Amino acid sequence: MGVGRGQAVPGGRLTADAVRVLREALERAGEAVMVVDGRQRVVLWNTAAERLLGWRKEDVLGRPCYRVVTGHDRTGHLVCCPGCPEFVMARTGEPIPPRDVCYRSREGRYVWVNQSTLVVRFGPDEDEYWVVHLFRDISHQRRVEELVDLLTAREGFDAGAAASQPLTRREREVLSLLAQGMDTQAIARALFLSTATVRNHVQNLMRKLGAHTRAEAVARALKEGLFPRNALVDQSHQER
Repeated sequence: MGVGRGQAVPGGRLTADAVRVLREALERAGEAVMVVDGRQRVVLWNTAAERLLGWRKEDVLGRPCYRVVTGHDRTGHLVCCPGCPEFVMARTGEPIPPRDVCYRSREGRYVWVNQSTLVVRFGPDEDEYWVVHLFRDISHQRRVEELVDLLTAREGFDAGAAASQPLTRREREVLSLLAQGMDTQAIARALFLSTATVRNHVQNLMRKLGAHTRAEAVARALKEGLFPRNALVDQSHQER
């Protein structure tokens, strides 16, 4: 029996038709995608990646991936380089875990992303494979985490003393929107409240959390686990 359209050939490799279908799917993906070949050259850069990092396809295709995004980790160490650990793992067939990495945009700013990686083999030769990076923006989450760390170090407060009184459902909603960087008017529009009502909720939740500023209230709430950090990121993405 012959190999049908979109099927894998023996050894787990893909047919030419299957590779074409995969390429089209990755091009249309709503998540940012960068595909790198066995020589670490970018062979696919989709529209979502263009929107996120500003690099156009013509700027990227055919270039070494490490010269485009110049990614580094949380400690500031460069992780995008010739023969990077992920590339070694791809060659040896090891599973590649997701990770947070900071990529450089076309304008020179740095964007924190969470990246998932998979390896697609489509030929018998050792370098006939793709390393497919799918990444999503987590800059907001990183800013919140950095704010928490900064305020914790500066204020030296005891997180266990926070939230001695439980927050109401509405106060939690207001607090979540504060953590997303919204001001009073934006929160009022989002929750269909008056600005005076929003200010009252803010004052009440700050009092309950023992916070002197809105930023400190967010930091204390995160330390107490009153809402998950990832949930804030998910909410902010849904509003875009």
